[in-house]
Amino acid sequence: MPKMKIFRQIVIKSLIFIAAIAAMTGMLAAVSMIPKAQIRENVRESAEFLCSDDPFPYAVEGIKGSCLDRYADAILFNIIYSYDSREPFQSVMRSSYYFQSDREETENLLEAVTNDMAPNRQYLRYWHGSAVLLRPLLCIFTIRQIYLLNAVLLFALLLWFIIVSLKAKDYLLSIGMAVSMLLVRIWFVPFCLEYTWVFLIMSIASLTAFKLGRKQNPEKLTTFLMLVGMVTNFFDFLTAETVTLVIPLLIILYLQKKEHGADRLVGLAVKGAAAWLAGYALTWVSKWLVAAVILRENVMPYVSGHIAQRIGEDLGIGTFRYLTGALTKNFGCLFPLGYGVIGIIGFVLILIVAAYPAFVYFKKDPEVRVIFIYAATGCIPLIRFLLLHNHSYLHFFFTYRALSSTVFAAALLIGELIFGGKHEKNG
Repeated sequence: MPKMKIFRQIVIKSLIFIAAIAAMTGMLAAVSMIPKAQIRENVRESAEFLCSDDPFPYAVEGIKGSCLDRYADAILFNIIYSYDSREPFQSVMRSSYYFQSDREETENLLEAVTNDMAPNRQYLRYWHGSAVLLRPLLCIFTIRQIYLLNAVLLFALLLWFIIVSLKAKDYLLSIGMAVSMLLVRIWFVPFCLEYTWVFLIMSIASLTAFKLGRKQNPEKLTTFLMLVGMVTNFFDFLTAETVTLVIPLLIILYLQKKEHGADRLVGLAVKGAAAWLAGYALTWVSKWLVAAVILRENVMPYVSGHIAQRIGEDLGIGTFRYLTGALTKNFGCLFPLGYGVIGIIGFVLILIVAAYPAFVYFKKDPEVRVIFIYAATGCIPLIRFLLLHNHSYLHFFFTYRALSSTVFAAALLIGELIFGGKHEKNG
């Protein structure tokens, strides 16, 4: 690519990035100006609901993969309720909330809204972008109604993707999406706000990737993935963020291979992943920079300790057990594992059913580079588990859902082993 063209693309992407950061900041400030009185009653009713159960309840008793994080939802509502409309920019940057160490976060939320307690603890390191949706919704709905709304929206989007891919005869995409969502127990996701955002983003990004994926325009595709990374960081609470990269990227790679062959897939995969990572990481850094400018203080002390903790806070179990545990605890939550011997047998049967066609109908000359690309892309969540092993080890009951993209990659890989060159256009 000529240097001038590269420079032009950098400038365009930089301008898009800056505009998006400005829009994110502006939207948060705008919703913070909604008067507390308009959301107080629905926040209070939501707090009472959250206090009615354990902060980490199991939707199915004893099944770790069904655990809901009401603790995080309570903090999020506490932050949203504590926004100060008199200082909108400062308020959303600091993201403070009411906290007492001798109480559960659900109880802190109820106390904050019942007695209108002043916020006393910052949560600056995240954008908390879901407030852009939730604060207006709280003018009308309680948290239980928002859960139901999210459930309808999520399943409608996933069904939409499956239908459009079936209509286009891209059966592997529809099968991969259905199976990947099944194995990560997608039916529990909408009933915890913390879990929901990345799957809503992934669903919308997958539909967009399906529309854009056939076009041979790497600049547009990488800009799209950069924006997906930005939106993910804006909304996410560090849950299963890689699903918004891996599944849309795999859809693009699959369609590119089908329409244009495999010659440029490696470069597109690397550029696409790099664009998403740049969007995600720089959006996070931008939060700290914008906060530092608006608050006129050094915010890094609020951030650096959290980074060190999530990468590898010592739990006293040894590095090897720490790293292997970050993987095994996450894999152990996949459906139907957790249901004793029956669950193990069911999971083994799923593996056999998935592997059987690849062995029986194995194509003699599959495209090795395509298999490598699918496998490498599907391993991204595993790399994330190892890099953020403290977070993945402690929060495995929701981080495991990042494995949906690994399952999706496996479906495409099996399809490549069976069909190989038949995926080529008009093949």
